[in-house]
Amino acid sequence: MWARRPPAHDEAEAIRRHLLDRLQMAAAVAWLERRSQLGQEVFARGQPEAAHSTSHVGDLTDLLRACLAALRLPDDIAVYRPRPPALWRVTDAVARIREMMTAGGTDTRPLADFLPVIKTDQPDRDLRCRAALASTLVAGLELAREGGTSGSSRRSLSDQ
Repeated sequence: MWARRPPAHDEAEAIRRHLLDRLQMAAAVAWLERRSQLGQEVFARGQPEAAHSTSHVGDLTDLLRACLAALRLPDDIAVYRPRPPALWRVTDAVARIREMMTAGGTDTRPLADFLPVIKTDQPDRDLRCRAALASTLVAGLELAREGGTSGSSRRSLSDQ
C-alpha cells in the first residue's frame, strides 16, 4: 500500500505552489509593465469615420436662404425702431444753397450765410448746429462738383 505523507509535507507543498504562483504573477506583471501602454507611450490610430450620406445637396445661396428664413421675425412681434432726430440734411442744404444763389446777391458768401436758423431753446442744439454745418459743407462740395455754382464764384475762389 501506499505510504501516507505527513500533513506538514502537504502544507509545505501548498505553500511552495502558492509561492511559485506568486512568482509567475510577479513575472507577468513585470513583463506587462515593460510593454508600451496604450494611452501612455503609444496612442491608437483613429479609425476613419464612416462616410455620412446626405440627401440634401446645395450651395451657399441655399444656405443663406435657409438662414434668412430662420431669422425672419413673425409679424406680431414689434421691432424697436427709434425715430432719427430731425437734423439738417444734405438735400435740405442743397435746396437752400440753390434757392439763395438764384435769389441774387453777391456770388461769394461765407458758409455761415447758408446755414439754417437754429433757435437757442431747441433740444440738442449743439448736435443740430454741427449737423447743419456738416450738411451745408457737403452740399457746397456736391454743388461745386456738379458745376452748380456760378462761374464768377469759381473765379473768385481761384483768385484767392
